[in-house]
Amino acid sequence: MALETGLFARGLTLLMSLFHGLRRRNSAKLWTGNWEAYTLRGRYLSEPMRGAGPATVSLARWTFSGKLQFACYDCDAQGTPTRYQAGHIMLDPNDPEAATRIGRYLDSAEVYEQRVRMLDKDTLLVIPVPERSTLGNVYATHGWRRKR
Repeated sequence: MALETGLFARGLTLLMSLFHGLRRRNSAKLWTGNWEAYTLRGRYLSEPMRGAGPATVSLARWTFSGKLQFACYDCDAQGTPTRYQAGHIMLDPNDPEAATRIGRYLDSAEVYEQRVRMLDKDTLLVIPVPERSTLGNVYATHGWRRKR
């Protein structure tokens, strides 16, 4: 009897783990796509942010985690890329609309951390964490809008 109970408990644990993994993956899919940075003026995302190129957020095909990858770049006034950056976006396991973005510029040791909040399926608010960034408070609060 104990053997059957143990097997049943392990099977139930495996099933719940699979269910939660699928739920995390579905939540992560909402964040994937191409995004454009917008300047936050007061309460509104007003205009595309100068100096920011597009960002691409992707999810590895083989994972059930809430860890996404991103790549983007800074650009000059003509839109030519000047500095590339990449990193990860870690979804909050208790709140699918909240995440932490940790990135670095590929040409230096400059690392930054930002909190990200999904306002709706096409809008993200990006809030810097100066004490967890190598250059301190140099990143402004801004938003991302999904590019169609």
